[in-house]
Amino acid sequence: MTWKEYEEVQKQVCKENGADWQATPPDFIIGLATNLDKTPIYGVRYIRSDQTSGWYIWSGEYSAADDFYKPVCAVHLVDLFPPVIHYLGLAEGWRFIIDKEGYEDIWYEQE
Repeated sequence: MTWKEYEEVQKQVCKENGADWQATPPDFIIGLATNLDKTPIYGVRYIRSDQTSGWYIWSGEYSAADDFYKPVCAVHLVDLFPPVIHYLGLAEGWRFIIDKEGYEDIWYEQE
């Protein structure tokens, strides 16, 4: 899929969940904690800035360690775990949990 095609999927996910769509350009940075080989996979979007998307994504157990997240361009998710890209259009404050068996939970959490 092209990034534009992923964006169309993102818009549909947003529509189905009553969320505003907020683009995540492919060259924007996300905070990625692992190579997404564990489940479930969690994602949360905070306020985005210059070249950062506001997204933080991890799998398995969460850690508060300073080096838990690594900066990764969003486009690298195409190789790492493409289904995560479907959620990158959710606006700030949205969260998701998915697994490799098809489980999905999407919600807004105002902080």
